[in-house]
Amino acid sequence: MRRRSSELIVKMVTVAILSALACVLMEFAVFPYPMAPWCTFDFSDTIVLAAYGLCGFYGALSVAVIKTLFSLLYKGVGFMFVGQLAALVTSCCYLLGIFFFAHVLKWFKKGILFRILSYVLIVIFVAIVMTLCNFVFITPTFLAGRWATCFEKEIVDMIVSSLGNYASSYIGIISIIYLPFNFFKGLMVCAA
Repeated sequence: MRRRSSELIVKMVTVAILSALACVLMEFAVFPYPMAPWCTFDFSDTIVLAAYGLCGFYGALSVAVIKTLFSLLYKGVGFMFVGQLAALVTSCCYLLGIFFFAHVLKWFKKGILFRILSYVLIVIFVAIVMTLCNFVFITPTFLAGRWATCFEKEIVDMIVSSLGNYASSYIGIISIIYLPFNFFKGLMVCAA
């Protein structure tokens, strides 16, 4: 009984330390994406992946939720917390990808090539999911200043007129801006 409680305390302290590190990286160690300066790179999801290795799925999920809650407290609920929601969805995508490849397919036990292939597929998965989220609600909400979706024609027209230098259609704009951004961010996170 005593050993079990000490292991629980160690795991809780580890989650707390990793959460603090993820919060610092999420808020203070960011740099803009040159093609779209409103998008920023940070390495907080690297800490979430480290938490997965040290504390398991629920420990890593706790780190992701804590860093999101800290960001809400630090920055406030600007733009209807869509940036924090996007960060949480990104972290959860990484966790689901790692869980799938490590525990369902068991590729992490099959050698380094399968592990690298797993990370590449996770990066592609995260890039596609986050590009779809940007298509459906993140970008319309940011630019409208209220909750909005891609199904509102006036919002889509506003996005095409303001970001028309990237592409001539809404799908093109979102694909050109966010697919490479999410792909590069995923490569940096998994490489780190």
